[in-house]
Amino acid sequence: MNNKQRKPVSVLSGEDHVTAMRRHRTCKPAVRTPLTLALCAREWVPMTIFIEDFERTENSDEIFGIIGRALVIATRFDSMCKTLSQAVELKMPTLLRGISDSDFDSLVEKALKKSSTLDKSIKNIGLPDSVAVILHDARKARNAVAHDLAVGLEGCVDTKIDESGFLTEVSEYLFDLVHGEVLISILIHEFNGEDPIRPEFIPAYKDKIVRWVIEK
Repeated sequence: MNNKQRKPVSVLSGEDHVTAMRRHRTCKPAVRTPLTLALCAREWVPMTIFIEDFERTENSDEIFGIIGRALVIATRFDSMCKTLSQAVELKMPTLLRGISDSDFDSLVEKALKKSSTLDKSIKNIGLPDSVAVILHDARKARNAVAHDLAVGLEGCVDTKIDESGFLTEVSEYLFDLVHGEVLISILIHEFNGEDPIRPEFIPAYKDKIVRWVIEK
């Protein structure tokens, strides 16, 4: 009889805990899934498959409001990058007179393919690496807000999170998102041939975004 102890296996991924620990080797408070919390504690904690907590409180609604506004900025950044990528791809060919409808349709299809993801869109804009890194940092923050920020926060979150730590986490994502938002806005502004932006406008604009998202 084989007395070798079997490794516990995650019902979510089929991984043994050693493999999963490697995958989740950075256990920050920001990561709140039941699986990750269990892995950080090196023990298994059963997770609830269906939502059981539907309680709403004033404070919980304020927290979800912050998440929602952060998602608005993240989604806006994503959309603006894709829009500029498509515009860059279409501008020069469409300046040529006599382009047929079929050729234009082909150009549109090509532009959509080149901007099918946020990463592709940023690369297609054609910025120097030293500038593109700002958009890529914002892209990573966008992904974190869209996919990770609200994980495990269903129901009443009053006792589920460290609110101070949560706000710090959101602020860190916003730092990169706001810089990306400002850069892509400036690029579109210049692409459209509009008047130069006043220098004093940018810091005030950044501050307005952060306060709009964070303040309850």
